[in-house]
Amino acid sequence: MSGIARSGEPVPAAVEADYESCLSCNACRSVCTMHVATNRLPPLKLLRMAALGMVEPLLASVELWYCLQCNQCTATCPMSVKPSLLIRRLRSEALGRGLVSDETLVRFEQLEASFQRVRWHMIAQRAEGARLAQMADDWRRWSETPIEPLAEALPLSRSGAEPPDDELEACLGFSADFAACMTCGACTTACPVTHDRAVYDPVTFFRMVNLGAKEELLRSPSLWLCLGCQACTNACSQQVAGHLVMRGLQDLSQSRGLVPADVRAWLWSIDHALLPRYLQEVDVLFQTG
Repeated sequence: MSGIARSGEPVPAAVEADYESCLSCNACRSVCTMHVATNRLPPLKLLRMAALGMVEPLLASVELWYCLQCNQCTATCPMSVKPSLLIRRLRSEALGRGLVSDETLVRFEQLEASFQRVRWHMIAQRAEGARLAQMADDWRRWSETPIEPLAEALPLSRSGAEPPDDELEACLGFSADFAACMTCGACTTACPVTHDRAVYDPVTFFRMVNLGAKEELLRSPSLWLCLGCQACTNACSQQVAGHLVMRGLQDLSQSRGLVPADVRAWLWSIDHALLPRYLQEVDVLFQTG
């Protein structure tokens, strides 16, 4: 965040986030997974504070660290305001000023990794019929239980001149041009879910499709960790629409009956069960860090 706002002047990051276009319609709040599940992350509040130049309270707020960076607030805004970008810039400013230590950042990233690992295990257990309440009580155990990497299922090469994946492209409704992927890993670097690549790794998914190994992916809980944030798509130099590929794979898995018909409803239930506990962990971290 370049420059420091004077009292009453917008924080520079608010300008970058196009705060002036905000209609205060609260569409961002209605789609924010964290806010809906916990009532503790109002994107509009942070945007208004930034617009009023309330730098110190903003940078000291633990709410900055609640955000999952799912980007739903930005994708939903009718005026193209970018609350998720604002939060990223404010986090960087807090780190740059030393308000959040490097050690705390490392521990936060470890917490994010644990959260995604727990999500993976809960999806796997729920698919086998486990009860949600019982699973939510096992946070610590699931956060420490390792996951076998999907990459181990990858063939070394695609044998022969095989046609493109017509089944997946039919599900997508357009040609995704999977072969354009250079496996450079930009998608993985940009992805807010990727902390442990055994749990979730976009470049592995796209390589599996290219090498004809999507069957393993269609059965993996990893497929359902995608937030749909479009970070992979925006980072791709080859214009592969990664988030749409993931959605197409999800739809294909569902149409084949590999997951329950109400999979999206119970994914929502899982996140609602986990997110309050996740915020407790974030609160403890930033109170002690």
